[in-house]
Amino acid sequence: MQAGMDYDQALLTPENAFASPMDVVTNDALTFAQKQKILEQWEASARGVDVAQNEGMTGGKPSRLREVGKALEALEAMQ
Repeated sequence: MQAGMDYDQALLTPENAFASPMDVVTNDALTFAQKQKILEQWEASARGVDVAQNEGMTGGKPSRLREVGKALEALEAMQ
């Protein structure tokens, strides 16, 4: 999490708080549950991007759904 970024803001827009989904997994300041919630929110956002792209909407950020999925798998493996 970037300096000065709080959990609620990270949960609201994880893509703005973290450089990559794996940064959530490796963040020592967050609990397992917080990491999971942030990654689940990121996953929902990434799915929305995928839907928009499939409907022909372009110009936005590329979907990071695959990265988020790998981060969720890595987090579960740590439990």
